[in-house]
Amino acid sequence: MSDTMIANHCMSGICKSQKLSRWQHQLAKQVILQDHVGEVKHVAGVDMAINEEHEMARAAVVLLTYPALEIVEKHVYEEPYACPYVPGLLSFREAPSVLGALTNCASGLTW
Repeated sequence: MSDTMIANHCMSGICKSQKLSRWQHQLAKQVILQDHVGEVKHVAGVDMAINEEHEMARAAVVLLTYPALEIVEKHVYEEPYACPYVPGLLSFREAPSVLGALTNCASGLTW
């Protein structure tokens, strides 16, 4: 899911919730349930918040070594949110800022 893909489904701050719901069902079919991760050397903690007053989404990510849990990087990313709150479709509101924060990590990790 990319910012562009989400923006294409949201116009003027009004989500096309029926399209997003169909898209969410399509994405759910692509979930991989088997372990394909391999050895874990890093973990990341992510959180995000919405500032309704300024219509902004802010996400923070902290990348840590594993198992030592030493901080490698930390980033905060902020952008206007594209979609209002729609029950059941929260990821379309929150994911763009989370992906933006993860994209700022310079460690060359694959997400």
